[in-house]
Amino acid sequence: MKPKIIVKTKKQLSDEERIAINIMRTAYSVRTSLNNTLKQYALTPEQYNILRILKGAAPDKICVKQIAERLIERNANVPRTVDKLVAKKLVKRSNSSADKRETVMEIAMPGIKLLEVVMPEMEANLKNICNLSSVEIGQLSILLDKYRNENEN
Repeated sequence: MKPKIIVKTKKQLSDEERIAINIMRTAYSVRTSLNNTLKQYALTPEQYNILRILKGAAPDKICVKQIAERLIERNANVPRTVDKLVAKKLVKRSNSSADKRETVMEIAMPGIKLLEVVMPEMEANLKNICNLSSVEIGQLSILLDKYRNENEN
């Protein structure tokens, strides 16, 4: 069997295609930069996101379903990710007082302390990679919200 030959076309991309590609490339660039910061702390983006969600919910405890609803990437395996955070002693798991069948999570003190170190680094990282004025950031945020809201399922 002969290998497939990739043919480059000289077709002009539509504005919509250019925007979609630009968004994907930008997301990849931002994700790569943030991942490099998180690697220093042995955290994945999903773990970091869950820690932030739990910190925001504190002092309340929340269940896996509530965490999943708030995640940036909806396809994350929340129970397995929470298991890893529990194993690292960053998150505590317990039975719900309202429904003993339900398991709830809360951020543990080591998780809070870790976020106190990681969050400023993440914010500084974002400022470094986002060299836009505050007006441009506002405009871009509005446009991305509009794009996402019209295209999310």
